[in-house]
Amino acid sequence: MPADAVASNAVAYRDPGRGRCGVWVLYLKANGYDVVTYEDQSLIVVKSRLSVSYGAASCITCL
Repeated sequence: MPADAVASNAVAYRDPGRGRCGVWVLYLKANGYDVVTYEDQSLIVVKSRLSVSYGAASCITCL
C-alpha cells in the first residue's frame, strides 16, 4: 500500500448504551469508511486484548 493511501475499512467495538459513539460510527461511514460494528462485547476485555491503555480508553475503540 502506498504511503499516502488511506484505509477505508474500520472495525468498531462500542458500548451500545452510549449514543455519541454511534454518531462517531456514522461520521466514519459518511466519510467513506466501511465500518463493521460490534456492540455485544465487554469493552474492558476488548481493550485489554488490543493493548489499549487505560488513559486512551473511551466508549469506542476503532481499528
